Amino acid sequence: LEYHIISLPVFTAGLTLIIFNTKTLEVLAFPIAFLLFLTPPPIETIYAAGATLSVISSEAAYQMLKAMGLPVSLENQYGTPVIILQKPEGPLPFAIDIACTGIYSLIGFTIFTAFVAYIARGPAWKKAPPFLAGFPLIYALNITRVIIIVLIGNQYGTETAMQAFHLLGGWVLIFIGTLILLTLSEKIFKIQFFTIKPKATPCNYCNQN
Repeated sequence: LEYHIISLPVFTAGLTLIIFNTKTLEVLAFPIAFLLFLTPPPIETIYAAGATLSVISSEAAYQMLKAMGLPVSLENQYGTPVIILQKPEGPLPFAIDIACTGIYSLIGFTIFTAFVAYIARGPAWKKAPPFLAGFPLIYALNITRVIIIVLIGNQYGTETAMQAFHLLGGWVLIFIGTLILLTLSEKIFKIQFFTIKPKATPCNYCNQN
């Protein structure tokens, strides 16, 4: 099934050449290539990348929580990093598994950043920095999400922390990351996304008459 889906852009490009011409294919090159996102990465690749990201995320979140003065420890249980928060009523474990690593948010965010880079006005070299900056941005947001969930668990308990985990899901991270990326692109990189209509200058001749 994956091979069938990944062949869809090639099939669409061939139909475009048959029905239209090469110029039409050049115009539709990005929308056709965008069909590649229909194919999810192999599950082995997701698990391998997720395992690496879980280690980095848990270590970064653990160091920040420890710097805040929270009684936390970091353990590895069955290959999954676990941040353990010590409470008077007992330890609260927070497992940083693949769902918490942000790997799925990273995949979804890649789709949005590719689309943003496509609609941005300007040369390719100017679009590249904000596009590349989006990846560490979404990863930093995911680490922030882990820290917030542990802080909520420390204050309100495990049940509230789990509700916050589902509330601060991948789509929320993608939405926040996209807003930050658009703002940085316009303010810092001076990339224009929308056409600004020039202000109409008054006619001196009309004013005199």
